[in-house]
Amino acid sequence: MHSTTYALDSTWRPLLKDLGVSCANVLRRAGLPEDLLLRPSVRLEAEDFHRFWQGIEAEIADPLLPLRLCRDVRSESFSPPLFAALCSPNLLVAAQRIARYKALVAPVRLEVREDQQEVAFEFVWLSAGNKPPTSLVVTELLFVVTLARMGTREVVNPLMVTTTALPLETTPYADFLGVNLKKGSAHCITFSKA
Repeated sequence: MHSTTYALDSTWRPLLKDLGVSCANVLRRAGLPEDLLLRPSVRLEAEDFHRFWQGIEAEIADPLLPLRLCRDVRSESFSPPLFAALCSPNLLVAAQRIARYKALVAPVRLEVREDQQEVAFEFVWLSAGNKPPTSLVVTELLFVVTLARMGTREVVNPLMVTTTALPLETTPYADFLGVNLKKGSAHCITFSKA
């Protein structure tokens, strides 16, 4: 039986350091080798990827973790997909570039749909028996807004944001997004085509 694995992005070590978090503590909480982030090439199965995220959640112990992560993303931290996205002529092209990369680094697929008025980005989690942590899903949704704001240097707000499981506190997310985070059948963020 073939097992799908995902490359762990090399930007995690500096990001965790920026957050004041010990990589060893995160990995210990996740039940992963303490030297994992020091290895030149790391691949995780979906279950290990989710445990890594849960280790971050446990170590940071902040119900607003997705907001903290999106506020700490820096354009100068070199990540090839972030660089490619920021070199895009618009958010649609940026999302299409990230979509090609996303399934290589996480058990998720980014589907980009557009019509005459709107552009929607839906995150489809690939590990059917392994539900992703709510904060991971919310982080992915918030990151699209962060990317739009980084690329335009404008306060870009979505029209609508839905997810299947809401975080306990929604008001700070609504403040960040400019719209309420709503419970829905999909993990989706929609922008005006303009």
